[in-house]
Amino acid sequence: MSKISQELKILLYLNQRYIRSKWVTIKEIAAYLEISDRQARRYLEDLNSIMDIKIETKLGRDGGYRLKTPLDKGFAMPENIVLAMSIAMKRNKRIEEVMSTLPNYVVTDSVEGDNALDNALLDKLEVVLEAVQYQKQLFFSYGEKANKYLVNPYKILFTNHTYYLVAISDNVIKYFDISQTKEDLKRLGAFKPDSKALSEIERRLKNYGLGTKDENETVLAVKCKDRKTLAAFHKYFEGKGTINEKELTYTVVGNSEHELYYPLFRISTKSYEFIDKNFKNRYIKYLEKQIRSINHE
Repeated sequence: MSKISQELKILLYLNQRYIRSKWVTIKEIAAYLEISDRQARRYLEDLNSIMDIKIETKLGRDGGYRLKTPLDKGFAMPENIVLAMSIAMKRNKRIEEVMSTLPNYVVTDSVEGDNALDNALLDKLEVVLEAVQYQKQLFFSYGEKANKYLVNPYKILFTNHTYYLVAISDNVIKYFDISQTKEDLKRLGAFKPDSKALSEIERRLKNYGLGTKDENETVLAVKCKDRKTLAAFHKYFEGKGTINEKELTYTVVGNSEHELYYPLFRISTKSYEFIDKNFKNRYIKYLEKQIRSINHE
């Protein structure tokens, strides 16, 4: 079993035991994974080096290990941790080494990930990540028609459970689903990053969505009935919005209005109200259009 799978199993095990408020001994962890005590300690050291995860240690007969705070229900780890653990395993490096450099090149603001990365996708991510990191042009065929591209890569973006390459192609900012690149993906010669292009890309990445439809930035503001609904907005808009817990309001900027509609559709309209009535009217018209479209199929 892979290193990342073993460490994820330890986290799940510690999370289950946290609910019962019990300390877990190194021998229990080792027995659970069917590994040596020494190997179990190494896994725990790796996990404890991750900023978002805190594992407490208690000495003595009644001591052991436990999570300082429980993981979210459903055991969904932040995607940046999943990616860092996967790359660390592939490069045979410690997790903290990867975690310290990853944020410079990869934007993974998503609240949760899938806890796993397909090996084929991870291989492509490695090529793209190093091209971004060392400022190398990328060549690849892309999509069903296998159109060929030579691009200057700037960032990797994870959104809606998909990794995108953010690059300049023919002087235009474009987003490429990395999983849709073909086997000819490779790094070429060096390029000099354009400071204006980088500033625009970083500005867009602070917003929700890719901005590939109407390219008009839109502000969505809602007042929620409770904190549970606030958390739902923060989850479905992938941590890109602003929470005001006192006023129970949530505000998020989207690169395009239509991209804000999909997450909204997943949240019950009974649990919030629109602050901007014009946005509400446009959203209702959009829903009515979708219903008419379904009825005519």
